[in-house]
Amino acid sequence: MHVAVTLRAQSPATTVRVLDQRGAPVSHAVLDVGGGSPRIADDSGRITMHFDSDTTTVRVRRMGFAPFFGPVGRAVGSEVTVTLTSAAQPLAAVTVEGKRDKTPLERSGFYDRVLRAQRGAYTAEFVTPEELDSRPMSRVSDAFRGRRFIKVIPAGPRGSVLQGRAGCAVTILLDGQPVRGEGKWVEPLVSNLPGPAKTGLGARPDVSTSGGTFGRSSALIIDDIVNIGSVTAIEMYASANSAPAELMTNWPPCGVVAIWTGARH
Repeated sequence: MHVAVTLRAQSPATTVRVLDQRGAPVSHAVLDVGGGSPRIADDSGRITMHFDSDTTTVRVRRMGFAPFFGPVGRAVGSEVTVTLTSAAQPLAAVTVEGKRDKTPLERSGFYDRVLRAQRGAYTAEFVTPEELDSRPMSRVSDAFRGRRFIKVIPAGPRGSVLQGRAGCAVTILLDGQPVRGEGKWVEPLVSNLPGPAKTGLGARPDVSTSGGTFGRSSALIIDDIVNIGSVTAIEMYASANSAPAELMTNWPPCGVVAIWTGARH
């Protein structure tokens, strides 16, 4: 999922349009080219990337559909079409009039922030429903291993805590609301300073070093907050400056993690 792919500079800009069997757009499909970093289509099912559609293998996934893997063929103009087959049991045809209702993730702004990040508005890392569904995970902390902005720090048998790049505790938002301590605070790393200070998640630590010492600051055990089976998507931001305004909290955070729960669709 996170292996960079190098494309030839002369590769043309090709728009991949993802449709279902009826010809309707499949919004927010996940596409990667030649095993590279995944991109997400907009609500019209389109994503524009630089690659040679004649020779390159692509993978397209969306919850509720069988994945597509293979070449897409020659572009007509600058656009190619990928058709996804529904993974559900086929039913009698039903004609639905009116505008498609937004999914909970769309209403939360998750996909809008993904598309803004793809356009360079800010630097972030996202975990889509498709990635959560395809990777074996037993705890929420498993979803954060190997990420650019977040470190997973073991905190005993109960689970792990999340550490930002500056060596301090990140701010965690659950369905848009900051998560507070309420008895779940721990000292994630060994410190010579007495007792954790329950100052609220995201507060700046008394001591923070590149080695990861939290000092008097504490962090929540991420695995206490929510079950991995309830998580539908995750966003990760390195600092307050890189987080979008709608996810900002009152405390200057070391980093921001937004976890969204619900059905994965």
